[in-house]
Amino acid sequence: MDILALLRRDHDAFFAAIASIAALLEPGAFQRATVRSKGHALVLQLQIHARSEERSLYAGLFALARAPPNVREHLDRKGREGVCEHQSIDDATLRFERIIDDDKCLRADILAELTVVGELLEHHARVEEEGELFPEVERHFSMEERQGLGAEMESLRLALSVAPERLRLAAVLAT
Repeated sequence: MDILALLRRDHDAFFAAIASIAALLEPGAFQRATVRSKGHALVLQLQIHARSEERSLYAGLFALARAPPNVREHLDRKGREGVCEHQSIDDATLRFERIIDDDKCLRADILAELTVVGELLEHHARVEEEGELFPEVERHFSMEERQGLGAEMESLRLALSVAPERLRLAAVLAT
């Protein structure tokens, strides 16, 4: 699958999951156990997505040898910026994960952390990636190259999904 289609599909799924969790945090609808379960699933998928994206798409941007030097430099900068944004999202998701595990935390505090995760993800996924980076990738990578990157990302995602939690967390903290 084209890596851009794969990433868009992931982004849509993340926003749907955030909306689903937010609905569980509405007054009168608060379900701590379900929020916790769905929250952990979201955090896991975000971590797997980010690490596999960094090692496939962003690494592909860094290695784009056939582009003119100014394009390579621009794409390299966008890839590095993406990694930095992933680190900010990782920090927010780790805070979110801690708060959903704390039985003393208020519903409003959980919603606040979820909102921050959603806002960071909105900027990163919709503005930076889909709005700015993806058109560049479409211009400089053939469909065959994008499908190769997509296959690589799928393989990395599978490997991370079966890795023990401590290895996934180490991958998050290493970025």
